[in-house]
Amino acid sequence: MHIHGNLERVTSIDRALVRKAFCRRRAVEWKRLGISVAHNTPRGLLKGSKLTRSHTTIIEAAIPAVSAAKESPRVSKIVIGVIKPTKTGQPHIKFTPIQAGLRMQVRGNSAVQIFFVYTDRPDDVMREINEKWEAR
Repeated sequence: MHIHGNLERVTSIDRALVRKAFCRRRAVEWKRLGISVAHNTPRGLLKGSKLTRSHTTIIEAAIPAVSAAKESPRVSKIVIGVIKPTKTGQPHIKFTPIQAGLRMQVRGNSAVQIFFVYTDRPDDVMREINEKWEAR
């Protein structure tokens, strides 16, 4: 695969190969760091109009929280944030009110991920997500 200075010449197959190689390298790096990502994400969890496509991976500990936010009729949008490696610790969830709703920080065993949950009823959404989080 050669790129001749012009990005328009890159075929879709070339782009797919580059993307696949990048994802493979990222997965190997996360595994080396001990980060548990959700390879067993429930089918359809990351699809739908409520989720943005800026990031496409969630940590395993965030599955119940994202699922509860997606199922809530009070949530209009969920923005998936970056995954940051951390020291080993207990999973927990933390909410911070923002102007458009909630900033939800989910800590897994060895990583933290931030989500932005857009809603006009943050207290109700927080309660719904906490109920599902406690039932996991």
